[in-house]
Amino acid sequence: MTRQAESSLAKTMLGLAWPSLLLAVLQASLAIVDANLASRLGLDYLAAIAVMYPFFTLMQIVALGGFGGAVAAHVARAAGARDASLVRRTAAVAIGLSFAIGLACSLAYFAFGERLIYRLLKTPASAQLALEYGFLLIGMAPVLWVSNCAVSIARGLGLMKQTLWSACIVYPLQVLGISACIVLLGVQSIWALALATLMGNLCLGLLIAAQAMRHPMLKAACDARVSQWRQILASLSSVGFFTSASSTITGLSLIMLSGIAAARYDQNALSAYGIVMRIEVIMMMLMSSVGVAVVTTCASAMGRKDAATATRAAKIGVTTTAVLVGTLGILCASNAELILRPFSIPPAVHAYAESYLSVVGWTFPLMAVGFSSLFVGQGLHRPRLFFAAAVTRFVFLLGATQVAAQDFGSFAAVVGAGYALFGVLAASGLLYEKSRLRTVFTGQVAFQRKA
Repeated sequence: MTRQAESSLAKTMLGLAWPSLLLAVLQASLAIVDANLASRLGLDYLAAIAVMYPFFTLMQIVALGGFGGAVAAHVARAAGARDASLVRRTAAVAIGLSFAIGLACSLAYFAFGERLIYRLLKTPASAQLALEYGFLLIGMAPVLWVSNCAVSIARGLGLMKQTLWSACIVYPLQVLGISACIVLLGVQSIWALALATLMGNLCLGLLIAAQAMRHPMLKAACDARVSQWRQILASLSSVGFFTSASSTITGLSLIMLSGIAAARYDQNALSAYGIVMRIEVIMMMLMSSVGVAVVTTCASAMGRKDAATATRAAKIGVTTTAVLVGTLGILCASNAELILRPFSIPPAVHAYAESYLSVVGWTFPLMAVGFSSLFVGQGLHRPRLFFAAAVTRFVFLLGATQVAAQDFGSFAAVVGAGYALFGVLAASGLLYEKSRLRTVFTGQVAFQRKA
């Protein structure tokens, strides 16, 4: 690929990434405001959110990053092939699957949520607050899943700017709603936080869906045979399974670590982990913003059967993500006290959170390599090796926390080592896929012979 072509590709990816990056900044600001307002309600509220927020994060990671990434990749591939009918069919199948998965999450929460929460939290007051928080965010999962699916379809069509403008309308209103309930009206209820989050996601999904339906690709007639619908369902389910499983394992890691913090350490340490976990989620949002450009560009290149463009897009995406998130991670590690200053938390919680960031922040560059490699796997429809890296990290955390995490400092060291391991394994998988593609394919040949 010539320098001119590389420059053009970088500009194209930047055009896709910058709206998502600004959207991630908005989401990060919203998460900080949400955590700050929650901290005003007391330790019971913080502990309840620290236990329930990982479950909500799990759904968001899978809906947007895992299954949503597979949806965006399939839509982008169909759009790259200029097959409008396939785009519409793919969108319809994705929405149906999203509703079904959301319904399963909701039923699972109502069946097992209460028993699990009372096992994780030591005080009845915190457990009751966690149930109230989870009722709206997990119990209403179909709403969140369908909303996130609309966002993923829009991303696959390249409607990044429309997604950003919609968020610019919704998120300020969400912050105003939370602030009005807690700060101005003095409502001491966790429902204000959960309801604002639920309504914000719903309104964002509706706005984006309204704009996406105006796209020419979604106006095509669905004249496909039953066999074609089955083929879309099989392909989306196959790729979506591994990408969703990788994201699910990432979310389960947060839940497992939250449960360990609740069982082994005091309430101050648990509350501290609830705060720093949001910072980790913010980093994941930033990685997802670049990942959107990687998935869309790689998948679109697959639709056009342009191997060179997809390979170069993967390199640019991984490098950019590692530099961006790595720089922020080093800043978090070296200036933890400054990073935590916006949070209104007790001194004991602040001390725990600062000690955690000063250790884990140094491993954020490798975490960025791992997650960006996962996005490449989504775009290339080859997610299996990155799924294996996620499983290995989970197994490592499960074993190491049982052996080494006797105090909160060693707990942070184990989490950091897990991120480093994930990054190294995912990077190795990416290099393997690159060498395999070079061996099997040459020139402008499609990536998948079995497509």
